[in-house]
Amino acid sequence: MNFLRYSITWRRLLHKPIIWLMSKGHHFLRKNNVKLIKHNFKRNGKPTIYVATHVFYEDVHCVLASIQESAFLLLGAGGDEHERKKSMNILDKIGSWVIGSIHVDRSNKTSKQAALDKMISVLKNNGNILIFPEGSWNMTPCLPVKKLHWGLLEIAEKADANIVPVAVGHVNNDFCVSVGALFNYTQHDTKAKQIIALRDMMATLVWEMIEMNPQVKREDIDDNYWLAHVEKNVKQMPWESLEEEESYDFKPKGELSIGELLAEMHGIKYKSMAVDYKTYKHIDKLVDNWNRPIKFNTKWFIS
Repeated sequence: MNFLRYSITWRRLLHKPIIWLMSKGHHFLRKNNVKLIKHNFKRNGKPTIYVATHVFYEDVHCVLASIQESAFLLLGAGGDEHERKKSMNILDKIGSWVIGSIHVDRSNKTSKQAALDKMISVLKNNGNILIFPEGSWNMTPCLPVKKLHWGLLEIAEKADANIVPVAVGHVNNDFCVSVGALFNYTQHDTKAKQIIALRDMMATLVWEMIEMNPQVKREDIDDNYWLAHVEKNVKQMPWESLEEEESYDFKPKGELSIGELLAEMHGIKYKSMAVDYKTYKHIDKLVDNWNRPIKFNTKWFIS
């Protein structure tokens, strides 16, 4: 008997009642509704990799409730799997077992390869996968989608699976999900072009959601608004330090942002806003001063 196929089958049958229970539990705890903005993916009989943005603690159950079919969750962290499970609350422990989860130690190459092999096996047995390829929660102030890990492309090719972009976010006080159309990765001749095109699709879904919020003036927003938002999210993190969490972001070897470059030039240890707000603001001022001549020249040429 193929136990993997059997487990995929019974999880598919139980998907709706389990997600209903999870949604009720999270609504009771968080007092927020989950709304589906759009669902543009038409199933074609192939297994699917749902590729979602990662912005808050509830986005796993929000996506599972919105894609309208079961999917194994890639659950990534650092360190020992037993210790990671101990840090989860009881509702999430039950939920991750029932929906199906593949645990991966993101700091261990052997664990990452094993997780990749398991995902391919699930897909080849007609199961679906849900992954968050940004690597960590996106708590940047201006990036709709952070850079994506490329492994999902290899998995999709080996398993002949669909790739479908998904965006999660807030509209007013609701958790919202937008499921995009099928991403045709075969129309791009290199993985670099594929990952850029996929990230663009995800960013478009995020931007459409942002535009649904009421417009506000910049001067009406408190200077510490984003910091308060980040701190609220940090308190929900079930494990690891935020600095360690952000270390799992995808970053091409040797690549530095303008902020990282200027911090290095001034002998400052670079810190993101989420980790060290004071240092971030200092680096942000250096970047602004560095950009000012460029902004002036751009404006001059345009005028």
